[in-house]
Amino acid sequence: PGIFKSQALTPPANTTIIGRGKDVSKIRVMGTNQNLFTFTNKSNLTIRDLGLYGNSSAATTGQGEAIRFFHSTAATADQVGLHVENCHFENFKADAWILCYTENTTYRMKKIRFIDNTVQSSTGNVLDGSNLGVMSNVIAVAGAIAGTSYVEDVIISGNVADGTYIKRFVDMWYGSTNCQITDNILKDFGADASITDTGGAYAIMAYDSS
Repeated sequence: PGIFKSQALTPPANTTIIGRGKDVSKIRVMGTNQNLFTFTNKSNLTIRDLGLYGNSSAATTGQGEAIRFFHSTAATADQVGLHVENCHFENFKADAWILCYTENTTYRMKKIRFIDNTVQSSTGNVLDGSNLGVMSNVIAVAGAIAGTSYVEDVIISGNVADGTYIKRFVDMWYGSTNCQITDNILKDFGADASITDTGGAYAIMAYDSS
């Protein structure tokens, strides 16, 4: 129990991280422009019962993420299994607090679960409130533009999120397939005055920009 401060964490494959409750076991980002967890070409990952806290310090895209689940062109197999359940996320400033993205054009990213979590945005969390081309959302899912690679079998369910100070809850981009978004409570996304009508604030967005 307690609040732990951390630099960027890169756990190995087949890792399960379980706290004693999201209000008891908390991890807070140290330093500026840091991603908290990064999993590159790693499978079978579980994060459960933790409070994850950012420091709203990112200056540009690709920084300040809570979880980066990334499948690079160097991967030689599918990337399978990211399970995030009963966690709390707060005060991250990133294009996506949880990014699930593959650049691999041969193999697939599969079996992502984001279940029964809570999300609280804070003042200053939006990256660029007036630029439609800059994301600022809780979850982003995107497959590779070329080839036959997809992000598939995604379930986002049972979450409660207050998005007043960011743009969107979830983006499903090109290469996302067999995705379910069900039974979530989404509050006030993009409602803060720092996010303009041209900023692109929606609770859920599905868009093929390929």
